Amino acid sequence: MRSKKPVLFAILLLIPLFALGASDYGSDYRQESMGFTGASVSGNTGSNFRNPASLFFHDGSDSFTFDFGFRDTYYESKDVPFPFLPGGDLRARYAGSNVSVGISLETILEDREESENGGRYYDSDHVLDVDACFAVGWKYFSAGLGISASSIWSRDNLFIKDDNRFIDLFLNMVAENYTRVNGSESVNIRMGFQGNYENYTFGFLMPSVFSYFLSKIHFNMLDMLKESQVGLSYRGNRYSGRARLQSLVLDGAVEVHNIGYEERTLNAGFEVTLQIMSDYTVSLRAGYEAPFVSLGEGIVTVGLGSLLRNVNINILSEWKIGDYRYIRYGLTAGMIL
Repeated sequence: MRSKKPVLFAILLLIPLFALGASDYGSDYRQESMGFTGASVSGNTGSNFRNPASLFFHDGSDSFTFDFGFRDTYYESKDVPFPFLPGGDLRARYAGSNVSVGISLETILEDREESENGGRYYDSDHVLDVDACFAVGWKYFSAGLGISASSIWSRDNLFIKDDNRFIDLFLNMVAENYTRVNGSESVNIRMGFQGNYENYTFGFLMPSVFSYFLSKIHFNMLDMLKESQVGLSYRGNRYSGRARLQSLVLDGAVEVHNIGYEERTLNAGFEVTLQIMSDYTVSLRAGYEAPFVSLGEGIVTVGLGSLLRNVNINILSEWKIGDYRYIRYGLTAGMIL
């Protein structure tokens, strides 16, 4: 019989959801590295469950995940000295078979000013987000509901040293005082469905069926359908028919986002995983996102991932091709308990 303690912990984490106040339900470097797919991707330990229905098919039993992420962006079209620091995030998430609750704190740095003291001043925003997912299913089908709430806190003239930026960024995320931005509270509800048969998963996601921001309620059935995402994913077998660990495993997904708009995009990605042992793996990921009207001007994503027992490390790099270019990279490291 499962312990009731994780469920009680999840219920307690739900309380801040209604005290906060839409968000992007946290970053997930695996899904971003695979072309920003997620509607059809089955949940895995440490996932943010972009499609809440994937929670029903997620790997393993109850788990707690804690990680810290750092991102950097360089815009080729702007005369900005490298490196440029957009920020990082802290995340904690509990995932069970039918419920998942996560809390994240994202720090965004902008409006940089040079300093003679070996560093730079930034205006900083904290985005505090709580996300809860619920899923039900039967054999091959599942349905899920995701509720996310966020609020923004700001601070001006945040100083970060060039030679100590990782530590300064982390300390400023957790130790500095920020002022809550009035009217920044928002709530978003998303809904998804998945059908899973053998190695294939079909997914349908409505990213926003209801939202509240700028002190207004937003609900539009037509927009809800137009913003929908649909796709198909393949998940390779981790074990052979003789219960032997497979050395190489291939996962992939192809999706269409914003299916009702002219700006609909094609999102595709794959992951090749080398399984040294069941809890020692290394993964190579790649993907592409582009609008249908100009498939040659999209975003290329490449990532690496590794699982070393209960330590999870993910690296992401993405760059946009076309007239407006940028290069973004990031790193997350965390533990799965």
